[in-house]
Amino acid sequence: MKRKIKRALILAMMPMIFPSAVFAGTDHNQFLDIKMTPPLEAKVDTTIRPDALDAANTLKLTPYIARLQASKAELANGTVSRGDLNARTLCLWRIAEALMEVRKLTAQIDRDLASSYVALDSLSGKKNAVENFINTMNFVQGGTLGIVKQSLFLHRQFQASQYPLITSFSIGTGLAALNLVLPSIWVRRINPPPNTLAHFLIKNYEPPDRKQSYLWSYLDAPIPNSPWPTMPRREVLVHHWEDFEGLNQKQETVLKKLSALPESSENLDESIAIVNQRLSLLHDLRTHVEEFDGALYELHKAIAAN
Repeated sequence: MKRKIKRALILAMMPMIFPSAVFAGTDHNQFLDIKMTPPLEAKVDTTIRPDALDAANTLKLTPYIARLQASKAELANGTVSRGDLNARTLCLWRIAEALMEVRKLTAQIDRDLASSYVALDSLSGKKNAVENFINTMNFVQGGTLGIVKQSLFLHRQFQASQYPLITSFSIGTGLAALNLVLPSIWVRRINPPPNTLAHFLIKNYEPPDRKQSYLWSYLDAPIPNSPWPTMPRREVLVHHWEDFEGLNQKQETVLKKLSALPESSENLDESIAIVNQRLSLLHDLRTHVEEFDGALYELHKAIAAN
């Protein structure tokens, strides 16, 4: 009987001691570590890397890339036809255009990061000022009541000298507890314009150049040979933020705060926690957007003369 009880207790405590074992073999946190480019081990063409081929499909250059690779030897010797030169010029033009689109979006993300850091500095400054004031008052009351307590003690009023001490400890505990809730008290009003996260977190909020942009075509397309073959990259990113940053898509108000996109009738405020989460998401977004740069570089190498 005792062995059965011990076994039951061990099984009940296993999830708390080894939480990772509970999710072994499941798809929990499958979006925790993601890549926007196809896995290299899924190579299907010996002449071009999977990420370069994916970029070529995005830029609608696949037939031109095949033509240039077929005439690569002629291009290296300088004997190339006008059609091949035109194809190479078109490829280089579209690659440069896509690179500029990446730079444009990352510049917008940098602008959003700068404004978020300004908001964080403003909120942190207010919080730190009040914390310093509370700490100073705590020392003042502790010193004052300590002097009163010692004065009563020196006059041999031993019982009465304990009351200032109890009062000092009570006030100090209350002031310390007040410091714990300060980060959630300080807020600031969210002002437009919306940041880049709005294009990913808010449905039906699309960039004006979405249909003409190679970068947004890339983000709206699924990742080839990935565990999510039908899921667009933008949706993969949102699921990644759920696992990586604890984002909840059902909390619409939080999504609006993170995106700085209140409706006309709303007055939304942001706290230090919201700003910190926004900064983390923006940094992660910038990293994954720039993965397109690597794919474009590999595509450029695929059509190079040497």
